[in-house]
Amino acid sequence: MDNMENRDNFNIENENIEEQLYEIEVKMQEIDAKIERFEDALYERNEEIFSYEEYLQLKEEYKNLRKVKKAISKQKKGKWDNIPVWMFAYGVFQIIFSFFMVLNMASILFAEWFLGMFSEITKFWSIVGFFMLPLISVLLSLIIFLLIKDKARKKFFLIIFSIQFIETVIAVIIMASIMAKS
Repeated sequence: MDNMENRDNFNIENENIEEQLYEIEVKMQEIDAKIERFEDALYERNEEIFSYEEYLQLKEEYKNLRKVKKAISKQKKGKWDNIPVWMFAYGVFQIIFSFFMVLNMASILFAEWFLGMFSEITKFWSIVGFFMLPLISVLLSLIIFLLIKDKARKKFFLIIFSIQFIETVIAVIIMASIMAKS
């Protein structure tokens, strides 16, 4: 529920920022049109349609609005601001962990630990122990993916999960072919 409220608040904040930027942009266009009319009248006909002080005030107001617009634009959050740091870290970890050499060594160490728990070691349990770690890794990522509610985060995590899944499948195929040869 809190995640939904945070997302709604984020969307409302971005909509308010968009509205403010739009209003400032309209006001700047109005001021720019007045300044342009004044300058055209002054240069073409050598007449002032309003006082020079008003002209300077409009120029100053335009500068201030540009500063405000720039400050508000900095508040606006982009797509990458929505992605939490832990997803980047998890993605890097899983991509490195899913490389064949790393996954192979981790699986061997895990299988040795797992088989140490049994008094009688069979071929079946050695194969299960060897391939259990890649399976657990993919299942963990799948569970995390399914628990993510935000669409932008889900899309980003889908990319991470896809890369990890492909790397893991390739590594398991290589590990199985090596195991079959021996």
